Amino acid sequence: MTRDIRYCGPVWATWTFYLERFCGVLQMGLRSRSQPWANLDKRALRMAYLGQMGARYDLQEELSTYGEHVGDGPRRNKQAYLECM
Repeated sequence: MTRDIRYCGPVWATWTFYLERFCGVLQMGLRSRSQPWANLDKRALRMAYLGQMGARYDLQEELSTYGEHVGDGPRRNKQAYLECM
C-alpha cells in the first residue's frame, strides 16, 4: 500500500482506482453463470493465498505486477523527451 501511495498519490484521491481494479480482478474469475458466487469465493481465496505466500516466503518481488516488463519500452508512435524531468 505504501508503494501504491508513492506511485499514485494520497489514498483519498485514488481509492476508486483500487476498488475498480479489484472488481476487475474478481470479474476475470467469473466463469460460471450458474454459480458465480463460488467463482468469486475461489478467486478471493486464491488471491489471499498468493498474498500470504508472498508475505511468508518473501516473494513480493516475484509476485508483484509492478516493475519492468518486456513490453515496457517506448511504443512505436511515442515521443520521448529526455530533457524533461
